[in-house]
Amino acid sequence: MNNDSPVNHVFILPQSFDPLALLPKSLHKFADDARYVASTVLRKTARGQADDHGYVTLKAEYLRKVISERRGRDVIESLLTAKGVHRKPYQVGVKSFSYRLDDRFRADPHIRRPIECRRLLRKLEHHAAICRQEADQRMQPVHRTLASLQQQLQIDGTESKAILTTLPVKSNPFDIQGVLVRDIIERRFRLSVGNYGRVANSITSMKKEIRWALRCAGQPLAGVDISCAQPCLLSLLVRMCS
Repeated sequence: MNNDSPVNHVFILPQSFDPLALLPKSLHKFADDARYVASTVLRKTARGQADDHGYVTLKAEYLRKVISERRGRDVIESLLTAKGVHRKPYQVGVKSFSYRLDDRFRADPHIRRPIECRRLLRKLEHHAAICRQEADQRMQPVHRTLASLQQQLQIDGTESKAILTTLPVKSNPFDIQGVLVRDIIERRFRLSVGNYGRVANSITSMKKEIRWALRCAGQPLAGVDISCAQPCLLSLLVRMCS
């Protein structure tokens, strides 16, 4: 299951992202709210939830449940004014606002930073608990088994970091592959089931170059393109069952 526990939750940010340089002085005490927005965009981007133009959807109702009710909107508007993030308009009843980080951060390695704002952390804990409860309702026994098996997954830190250095920014913007690698190194696994039954886990958005560094019980993994191999697998199953 999704292991974004609020107990060990951290911001994931571009190294040069500095909310104090993007917000007016009157909003500096809400710097963690700005970090939450940027971190959420980066996390969703790393998980393959961005559209073809790099924008990810952030529902206003969810943002309001976490960031400051009083100044959260001002924080977002300031980030937009400073061009730290960009936004696409919403469509009433169709699509929420979508956001992306500015291109100045595309070549940045990512950093992880603990949450300092107690108010934000309390709200995040409450919101995360509700999200986990909703996600659990979509989990079937097979999903729980897959989540348990995923805990056996490892990644060779030296090999994966060497591979990361070879990836051009175009295929690894905002160090999103580095985010996925470090999540596995730190044992921050996730498995989610979408509203329509689609399953995503810790390696769903991982590039094939990086997957060569994955290990299970110390052994390299092998990959099978199931979408192309279904007839062959069906034939194999028929032979095994006959």
